[in-house]
Amino acid sequence: MRAEGTVHHPGDEFYTEERCYITELLNCADDQRLSIAQARVEAGVTTAWHRLNGVHERYVVTRGQGLVEVGDMPPSVVGPGDVVSIPPAVRQRITCLGRPGPGVPLRLYTPLRARVLRGPRWAAPAGVRSWSRHHKEHV
Repeated sequence: MRAEGTVHHPGDEFYTEERCYITELLNCADDQRLSIAQARVEAGVTTAWHRLNGVHERYVVTRGQGLVEVGDMPPSVVGPGDVVSIPPAVRQRITCLGRPGPGVPLRLYTPLRARVLRGPRWAAPAGVRSWSRHHKEHV
């Protein structure tokens, strides 16, 4: 028996109400245990406070400089190669420290140990500001 791999091509980048752009790199039915997205935050922008219930999130910074805020810990400057660990249900946001205009955007990967299920462009039911079966909410 020969095992076969799979090649996944990224989806289209889209803008979220968190004030960042997302490109889904891996999010498919044949791999329910992992999803990977690339987030892009424009220079001078701070994402909305949010949290993931039931999922431990990580930010893997690949480009730019940011100021990350996680729970009650003091804000921390992050850059390429830094990994931020965010426990389930802990609020978080990140600011791109680049100058607005033609500044360098902040880029980071967000691997999750679960598949993100979403409706049209991460839409949530009426009155609920959340997404995924793990309940992402704005705080």
